[in-house]
Amino acid sequence: MILYKNKGIVSSIWHFHTGPTAKALLSRLAVVGVYVTIVTVAEMHYTDLRLKDTPGSFLGAMGILLSLLLIFRTNTAYDRFYEGRQSWAY
Repeated sequence: MILYKNKGIVSSIWHFHTGPTAKALLSRLAVVGVYVTIVTVAEMHYTDLRLKDTPGSFLGAMGILLSLLLIFRTNTAYDRFYEGRQSWAY
């Protein structure tokens, strides 16, 4: 059995940003943040992209399509999990 030294939650949070996964995540998050800021400033000052002319039925249909997509992805993930569980069973 491997015993690890428990350094506490504060040191774990303090050193979170030093790992390679966190560095990659933070760099991608910064790129997305800059992109969103540019699009927001351009939309607010240069164009008028309000959704006031969009019919409510379109937004309702998009909600239904999104829910169906999430259901199918959840079912597929469960099927993969179940197949993996069966293959590892004795």
